[in-house]
Amino acid sequence: MIDETFTILYTYGQVDHYLKVAAGEARFNIMDMLRPGLDAELPQAIRYTLNQRESTTHHNVWVQTNGDEAYVNITVKPVGGPDRHLFLIIIEKVAPTASGDAAAESDASPEAGSEQLQAVKKELAVTKNRLQKSIEELQAANEEHRSYAEELQSGNEELQSMNEELTTSQEELRSINEELVTASSEIQRKNQALHQVNNDLHNLLAATDIATIFLDNGLRIKRFTSAATTVVNLIESDKGRPFKHTVMNFKDDHLYQDLEYVLDTLNTVEREVETEKGQWFNMRIIPFRTLDNIIDGVVLTFAAITAQKHVESELRRLNEELRYARDYARKIIDTLHEGVLVLDENLYVVSANAAFYRQFGVNPQETEGKRVYDLGNGQWDIPQLRRLLEEIIPENSTIEQYDIDHDFPTIGRRTMRLNARRLNRPEGEANQILLAIEDVTDQG
Repeated sequence: MIDETFTILYTYGQVDHYLKVAAGEARFNIMDMLRPGLDAELPQAIRYTLNQRESTTHHNVWVQTNGDEAYVNITVKPVGGPDRHLFLIIIEKVAPTASGDAAAESDASPEAGSEQLQAVKKELAVTKNRLQKSIEELQAANEEHRSYAEELQSGNEELQSMNEELTTSQEELRSINEELVTASSEIQRKNQALHQVNNDLHNLLAATDIATIFLDNGLRIKRFTSAATTVVNLIESDKGRPFKHTVMNFKDDHLYQDLEYVLDTLNTVEREVETEKGQWFNMRIIPFRTLDNIIDGVVLTFAAITAQKHVESELRRLNEELRYARDYARKIIDTLHEGVLVLDENLYVVSANAAFYRQFGVNPQETEGKRVYDLGNGQWDIPQLRRLLEEIIPENSTIEQYDIDHDFPTIGRRTMRLNARRLNRPEGEANQILLAIEDVTDQG
């Protein structure tokens, strides 16, 4: 067994009959160890198998063995895998052929001559055999050369065609290069414009007080404004990290689900959140759209509304106080024995107290929303009352103990003492008149 460098790897049997070990440094190259006869046949067989990758056998090869001579058949077989090529060499001793026997008999006859003549004839037979092999190899080589020449001619034709194509390609490449130069100039111009836009965007984000966080489609952090660090614990190295791995300064159990919802539906989510330090923000989650209208993530904005929240809280407190004051005033008015009317600027009844309803035998449905002159089928359409409400009150904010006499259908002629006060309302709201009516007929 040898490898493709002709190094012996393994032997079996009496190989010393066919191989010899030279004196000096040990070598295992089979080409250096062949005995006469094999030194011509075996290299040819090995090279054939190495080139063709198929087995070959040389028959009836003469070899000078260790102290004798013999005829052998030589077989070389390729073995091994694609990564390593090995060759199995089989040397099998055989009986000489008929021509060999005849030569031997002729050599052995008394007429054959000396032993030297016998050796010359054997050497001549070996040489003839080698010559025949060489002729066959030469013919095979010539065939290969002819095939190589044809392939070379075909290759030259292909090369010429390729040269023509290359010339065409060079012209196309020159045209493409010109287009590329034009495109490069356009790209450079756009890059400059993009650089300017990026600068503007950077300064805008740095100047804004609105906390803004940009996430990609995988909900990873792309960029954020400095104001965003008050809402979410972020540092520069967090860019590229999943947003859900960050720590929020506010409690929101549905934030990540809302981010996925916005990506899936392209709807906007908005609500108010409060940080651990009591700061309030209006949070909005919107899809991030490119100039080509491609969704490339989401944007979170946190607008500070702490001051607004404080104002709303103060307004609620003031409204509660105002409601309490109104209820308090209403209860006070309801406890008075005098009838009391509240009129708007057009002299329509806004409200009346219980004493008024008892005194004049009417109810709220007959009173509220009616003009004062139309109450009780016009029983309050009194000239003195008109003068008070239309002339005196506009000039004087307060009128006290203004007496009028009038015949009322249900209670007869009575003397009514009126006390009136103009109620100045906040700017933008109509003023009102508070009118107190006291029956002083029996006071003489």
